[in-house]
Amino acid sequence: MTMKSEKTTLNEIVKALENAGYDPFEQLHGYLETGRTHFITRRDNAREKIGILDPEMIRAFLDEMKRTV
Repeated sequence: MTMKSEKTTLNEIVKALENAGYDPFEQLHGYLETGRTHFITRRDNAREKIGILDPEMIRAFLDEMKRTV
C-alpha cells in the first residue's frame, strides 16, 4: 500500500468515525493503545480498513492532528 493510499484510507476511517458521532482522535488513540478494533466503527467498513494500516503511520497522523488543534 502506498503512502497516498494509506492516507486516503485513514481519511475514510476518520470520516466514518465522525459520521458515526465519534471523536476520531480519541477512537484512533484507543485503538492504538489497546489494539482492539471495537474503538473503530463498522460504518463504511472502517473496522476492516484499519487492519491494513501501519500503526506508526496512524501515530504520525494523530501527532499531526494534535499540532493543528
